[in-house]
Amino acid sequence: MPAPVDFQLYARPPRIDADGGIALVRRLVRAGYKGSSPATAAALVSVRGAAGALQEELKKRARTARTSLRPLERTIPLIQATKHLSSSIAPPVP
Repeated sequence: MPAPVDFQLYARPPRIDADGGIALVRRLVRAGYKGSSPATAAALVSVRGAAGALQEELKKRARTARTSLRPLERTIPLIQATKHLSSSIAPPVP
């Protein structure tokens, strides 16, 4: 006998992150302008503005976010070792 279906999974709204929300707004705006009522067009303009403000805020946060220098710390010794290795194998070209 199969397990009963848990309808609680489908009863609550989905969780959407900021990037997914911006993509959803873009699709809604593209699909909604043709033949829409004035109220729908006004709502789409409002939602598009909110999505644009959210995208600008995400850009600001990305610019001011702390970045890890760990990948750079791993790369620099590798570059230095490669330069040392290549200079020890072949004499420098005048």
